[in-house]
Parts: sequence; C-alpha cells; structure tokens
Amino acid sequence: MGYCNELTAEGLAGADSAEEIADAVLIAEGLDPAMCDRATRAALVEVVDDWMFDPQGRGAQSGLPH
Repeated sequence: MGYCNELTAEGLAGADSAEEIADAVLIAEGLDPAMCDRATRAALVEVVDDWMFDPQGRGAQSGLPH
C-alpha cells in the first residue's frame, strides 16, 4: 500500500487506492477519517475512485471532462 501525505501531485503520487486519497481529503478538511460518518466516507471514496482509478478513463462514470 502506498502513502498519501498531502493533496498535491507529489503527495498523491504514493497513493494507490481511492481510500487513501479520500482519507487525505478528509484530513485536509480537518476531519478524522476513523470518526467520519460511514456514508460520507463511502461517497467520497466512490467519487475518488471514479475520478482517479476508473478503468474506462478518469471520470467516465460521472462525465468528468478530460
């Protein structure tokens, strides 16, 4: 597993999962991922997965512009 230490291109380079990036976003917002509402975290993980890891292309599910 990689490590995401900040919300920059360099910081995200080590992240290898949507969960890691979602947790980094929550931390950047001043929230503790372990204490975050499960539904909120799950929704954020789903968005990150679509934007960053979709095998059909970035943002394919949501129509994110290229």
